[in-house]
Amino acid sequence: MENKISGIDLKLYFRSNWIKIALALLLLFIILKKDLSFQINLNAPDSLESVPPNSEHSVPLEKPVKRETFTEARPTGKGNESIVSSVLDQFDLSGVLGSSSNNSDEFWALETPVHEAFIRRFVHVAENENVKYKIPASVILGNALLISRAGEHPLVKQGNNHFALPCTKDWQGETANYKGECFRKYENAWTSFRDHSLYLSTYLFAGNQMPKGDYKQWAKALENAGFGGGKGFANNLVRIIEHYQLNKFDD
Repeated sequence: MENKISGIDLKLYFRSNWIKIALALLLLFIILKKDLSFQINLNAPDSLESVPPNSEHSVPLEKPVKRETFTEARPTGKGNESIVSSVLDQFDLSGVLGSSSNNSDEFWALETPVHEAFIRRFVHVAENENVKYKIPASVILGNALLISRAGEHPLVKQGNNHFALPCTKDWQGETANYKGECFRKYENAWTSFRDHSLYLSTYLFAGNQMPKGDYKQWAKALENAGFGGGKGFANNLVRIIEHYQLNKFDD
């Protein structure tokens, strides 16, 4: 008799509370489902990077945007001289840029505050390049001042090319045309300074051919290599360095 009464009570309980019971069951179902999903995730690979690149299941990733292309490093050692010579033959741009003396005259025709503003803007860039590539900061600043005419040259206006670096076979970046010749074009001034360092250390002075000594030895070596308009370049570069005491930044 008691069992029969208990059964009736249980039925009455379910009838009066079926909504609460249904909600409880639904909540339990959701909790169990989340727990199962969590366990599956624990056993899954950490990321797509764990899939071997050559796997047939690997997901092709979007190729990163190529923002800048610098001068490629050249091989060092025997046999590299022919590579450097072939590039230097392309670097004689005195007919395009004008002689070193003309560049110097146009540089000195600018007001002194223009020169000083240029030096203040790029002195720390030159110092950092000096640390990284062992090129005197005075030479870097002097080259930029003379060749770019303190940033007033059309190549700077067109494409941030502060050193009149020409296009070469390995150059894959943007280009600018100046007087019928192809020149490199940069996204900003800093990339021009970095490529200048790479150009000197890999093209002009490949391997162990980097000049030894102070800015005067560097200036002469650059002129002998045909950089910056050839004859007279060293004297004009030294004059700028000494006038603004740029050699104090070499330390």
